[in-house]
Amino acid sequence: MKTQMKFQKAVSLVTLIMAALCCVYALIYMTDISAMAGYTSKQGTGVEAFKGVDALYELANGVTGPLFVIAIVFLLISVTLYITASNKRRNYYVTNYVSVIATAVFAVIVAVAGIIIISLCVVKYADIDHEAYLTLHNTWSNLADGSKIVSETVPTEPGNWSRLYPNYADSPAIFIIGYILNVLVLGVAGINILNLIWKTKLMKGEKALLMQGTAKEAV
Repeated sequence: MKTQMKFQKAVSLVTLIMAALCCVYALIYMTDISAMAGYTSKQGTGVEAFKGVDALYELANGVTGPLFVIAIVFLLISVTLYITASNKRRNYYVTNYVSVIATAVFAVIVAVAGIIIISLCVVKYADIDHEAYLTLHNTWSNLADGSKIVSETVPTEPGNWSRLYPNYADSPAIFIIGYILNVLVLGVAGINILNLIWKTKLMKGEKALLMQGTAKEAV
């Protein structure tokens, strides 16, 4: 039982950390998309190189909100592992079972939703003309006023502005990180269920031993 007790503490902590990471990832995801919107989503510019980026922004802007919300809910549900003392209780009660199962189920929901959302964005990302986008975006400043660019090849004003950090058009790393994170979240769901099964078996074993001891005393 001691080994299992140590394991359940580790599982609860890892689950809470993974839930927090999901929230952080969702925020970074949203920030990255907002940055892209501010730099490239210029209405009426007619810049072909920006169309793929704008399509990605429009899609992602509609799904990142829900992504962040479910990440927050996952975090709150993970906290119940500590509220119900599921991380340290020797014997589990109904509230512990509810907390662990709810956490595992919601972890699966978060992971599946995350993978679907990222996959949809990856499809739009693949449609971007990256070479044209980066050449235009890094050579001419369109930060202040989209009307400065009158065509794909003839900007009206030069600029030397460069991004302070990468976004979608630079690297697909944000998607890769998301896939890895969500696979790990699925793993967290699995180890919570395995821990619950292990715990239940040990509890039944201890109960059986106690009953045998009581029976011997009665004889």
